[in-house]
Amino acid sequence: MDYRIFTLNKKTCIIHYPAKPNGFGVLWIGYFDGDIGADDRPTVNKPRKSLMDELNVRGYTVFYTVLEKHHFANPQALEQVENLYEFVKRNEILNEKIHLIAEGIGALLAESFLADKGDYVRSAVFIDPAFSLKKLTEEVKDQPFLLKKLYSDLKKAYSLSSDEECEIFINNQHRHPVVIPVPFQIVHFVRPDRKREGTDREEKYQNLAEDRILALPSGGRHALSAVIFRLFKETEKQL
Repeated sequence: MDYRIFTLNKKTCIIHYPAKPNGFGVLWIGYFDGDIGADDRPTVNKPRKSLMDELNVRGYTVFYTVLEKHHFANPQALEQVENLYEFVKRNEILNEKIHLIAEGIGALLAESFLADKGDYVRSAVFIDPAFSLKKLTEEVKDQPFLLKKLYSDLKKAYSLSSDEECEIFINNQHRHPVVIPVPFQIVHFVRPDRKREGTDREEKYQNLAEDRILALPSGGRHALSAVIFRLFKETEKQL
């Protein structure tokens, strides 16, 4: 399997090519630090690399861009992801309707991407997604240092000047329900010591179909692959 590393708008972008392309692309939105190993290969964490390799083996071209770690789906991050999609569409021989995989806070950005370019997305998979800034603040509200760090990152991402502005921004964002205009699957990995975690998170998606929200044990990466490829194949029946 081959890959290409290039710069777009001063941000590192990477495309992983399959040996036998099936004509479909996968845009991956998550946190990538952009590190390049001693062998000049991009470095990603082991679970993510394993899934990327499996996608390549099955013929999918995977592409992604390095973003600020705490972008919170700001306009600059959205512009970068959209520009990457347009670049790949112009320069690679792929079906223009792509699949989307979003991790963590990448879900916020994926939701914005879908609002702009949903017509060009075939399906979307969300892995441990963070759709709500309100939920993120609730998780650290009893940890003053982490809450202060979250506000600091949010100020930087959106040029806010005070904690009060952060709170207003978060509350306004929280009012909007999660909207996913394409076939999708939400997957949460649940640790054994947090058995209620999957159920608690499902309560946020009352407007979404229950069968599209799945809780898996923390070691269930193999099951994740099966979920992803089943969704992909379902949505590839019509080109």
